Amino acid sequence: MKIKENLKKLKNILLIIGIVFITIGGIITLNFNYAQSPAHEFEVPLYAIDSPIYDFLPVRIDST
Repeated sequence: MKIKENLKKLKNILLIIGIVFITIGGIITLNFNYAQSPAHEFEVPLYAIDSPIYDFLPVRIDST
């Protein structure tokens, strides 16, 4: 019985690790595709230039 419980725990841990890696890979892919497209040439507000969150989020920064 103890082996079954350990296998169940191991399966859950591997599932979580897999989800994390897939999420990170998706963010990197989106960011790479976004960086390759010429559609994001726009004016960036000054406060956003040094903010590290914009390095990871593939979002469009509209200066309004």
